[in-house]
Amino acid sequence: MFPRNVAQQRRRAFSTRSWTIAAMFFVTLLAAGLLLLPKHAPSADEPAGPPAEAFGGKQNELRLVLLIKKTLPPKSAPLEFDAAKIDAILPWSKPVAGLRARIETIYDKQILVRLENVSAGPLVVPNGHPPQVAGSYAFELYLDRNRHWQRIPLAPLKDTAESGFPNADIQLNPGESSLVWLNCEEDRLTHAMDRVANMKIIFRQSSVPNMATWSGELETPPHRANPGWNARQEQSPYPELSGQLPFPEHFPAFSHLRKQWGIFLNLDDVEAFVDQKEMSDLRYANVALLNALELYDPTAVRTEFERRMLAEEDDPVMKLLLAVTAARVGGQQAALFLLESMKETDYRRVVKTQQALHDVLGYYQSGDPPDWIIELAKAAMTDERMATGKYYQTMEKTPFAISRLSGGPGMLAGSRKEIPYLIELVERGDDSGDAVRALASMRDPRVVPVLLNRLKIVIKTARQDGDTVVPHEFHSLAQALADQHVKEATPLLLERLEIEYVPHYLELMGDPRAIPPLRELVAADGKVTRVGESLYPDRAEERMRRAQLALAMLEDGNRVARLARLLHDPSWGEHDRTQVVHRLETCGDPRAIEHLVNAVKTDPSGWVVIFGISALPAFKSKAAVDALIDCFDADFQGKEYGKGEGSPYEFLDRIARSLHDLTDESFGPDKQKWTDWWRENRDTSELK
Repeated sequence: MFPRNVAQQRRRAFSTRSWTIAAMFFVTLLAAGLLLLPKHAPSADEPAGPPAEAFGGKQNELRLVLLIKKTLPPKSAPLEFDAAKIDAILPWSKPVAGLRARIETIYDKQILVRLENVSAGPLVVPNGHPPQVAGSYAFELYLDRNRHWQRIPLAPLKDTAESGFPNADIQLNPGESSLVWLNCEEDRLTHAMDRVANMKIIFRQSSVPNMATWSGELETPPHRANPGWNARQEQSPYPELSGQLPFPEHFPAFSHLRKQWGIFLNLDDVEAFVDQKEMSDLRYANVALLNALELYDPTAVRTEFERRMLAEEDDPVMKLLLAVTAARVGGQQAALFLLESMKETDYRRVVKTQQALHDVLGYYQSGDPPDWIIELAKAAMTDERMATGKYYQTMEKTPFAISRLSGGPGMLAGSRKEIPYLIELVERGDDSGDAVRALASMRDPRVVPVLLNRLKIVIKTARQDGDTVVPHEFHSLAQALADQHVKEATPLLLERLEIEYVPHYLELMGDPRAIPPLRELVAADGKVTRVGESLYPDRAEERMRRAQLALAMLEDGNRVARLARLLHDPSWGEHDRTQVVHRLETCGDPRAIEHLVNAVKTDPSGWVVIFGISALPAFKSKAAVDALIDCFDADFQGKEYGKGEGSPYEFLDRIARSLHDLTDESFGPDKQKWTDWWRENRDTSELK
């Protein structure tokens, strides 16, 4: 892959839906991968060998089945719960009419409330917030804003056909509990929750003729609104409770709707898109429930979701999602179902099954995945059967091997036991960059010499062949070595300055030996000549821009002044200026503040403005607070930083959020309130 585009990555961070794109990026890349060196079926003139078998034959399939059964025993010992510890972290409300409640967890605009029957008889309770009608029950959400509780509207629970959520009351027998899935209507709840300390839920229901139906008023104890779930790292706000809560007897059913970017999709309208993303979209629609499962007894989760998987008959993608959910916590039947699903050759089914394998592997980011999923991943990587059915990539005219859909050796990233296997792939040149990236992510001392030696070979081969297309492997190697500051790679990279990304790699490397060649490159306006021939003249300007950025960061002296000159250079485009803003943010020099403020106030690009506002909290200083309050006076009219994004309110709200990041205070986009508070507290602030 080409080097990470910092500006593009950070743009995505400003959208509440952007994490979905990152989570599903693997699937999008797979389609593009089909265009590289396609593995095609033999022509009529070529001898046709025997057709490939699933898993390379029955013997290997049997080995995988036995491995799953050995690794994942069907039964586990029951978990003993520490009720005192749990209740101290997640306290219950006082019981009212035999029912008590607490907020179990939150995610984005979704709140999960646990109701428990502590009476001697059955109680009927809702499983969501219904339409508000006379005499009906209702859940109310309140946020603590500046020590004042403010009510935030909740979305009513719609019928199953429209929302995908089951709409029915639940009978709780004595001692049973249920989880209520609440959604907020306010689009800015995520931002609001960043600025408050606590939230609470009030549950009211009037008396009804049915004696078993609960009535009364419950108020949950305050629950931390920040942090909630970390969407990008899948981290629970209560890691000390991970896997330690008893699983509720009534856990909400998953929604069958596919949710993309915060909206529901009609699958018939986006068939080609769904080919690549349906599995991930379904997961996103249920992300709050999936995250909540991290809190519960894994044995109970496994049992319940294997039951749901076996019962699911109408939605094959949902069946895969249920299998993933159970397999992640040791479900033997779920793992065997995934293995059985891998026998499919239909393109669309293969894509979804491969995504399911990635989802299971992604669960083990902090440690080695178990052997069974590693072996399934290897089976996918080496599956030489030809894909059948309708292909998303219409440019692909001939059948291709299913292994091309697996994501390659990148599936093994995080598995330290597989480092020797990945090294072998790199050393023999059987890698387009996936194995390199997987190895680099693990930072193992065995890896650097292998990557360095491979870079020498790739550079030599590319030059001898006269190749005008730089191999993807080169970029993976250069990025990996630069990220780890392996300065032995500097001379190798300097040999290939005609590649427009090399100056960026040299900047990351931080090796001063690169400064003279980069100066020469800038003096030549980015032109590179070898043996009298100008190399890639159409890329000269981009080379020069990257070299200027690299020099601004590498040279001695006032780095901020050099970056400021680039930021205000009228010849630099919007994308280039956002790159400068990022470097000003990370340079650690408080002199950058005035240049960032100037960009916020005067730059015509909404992207540069929003980046500048978001960069200021990095300085953790009183001067940064002064600067942000001053930015409220900027004219943001007509500036955009995305399709439909960039109203003046959004820029002002971003200023308020940056101020919250610095001060932990919440006054919204109101300059006067911030000014009054800062006037009283500036001298006593802990900021430097």
